[in-house]
Amino acid sequence: MIYIVSSLVIGFIMSIAIYFFNLHKGTIKDRNKNFIPDPVEEAAKEIKRRAKKAAKEAEDVVEAIKGKK
Repeated sequence: MIYIVSSLVIGFIMSIAIYFFNLHKGTIKDRNKNFIPDPVEEAAKEIKRRAKKAAKEAEDVVEAIKGKK
């Protein structure tokens, strides 16, 4: 049990070290220095935009089914 926990902790620490090394080196782009890579932020914005668009479309479909339009 201790072997599994220690392996997980060591793996977690190594992944954090690799992330910060690549962030410092410039491999991972982060213009605003919030430790969230820019491609992830852009993808999140795109998903949010699509979700709002889908919600609006669903709202229109419900209104059309009810016969309000």
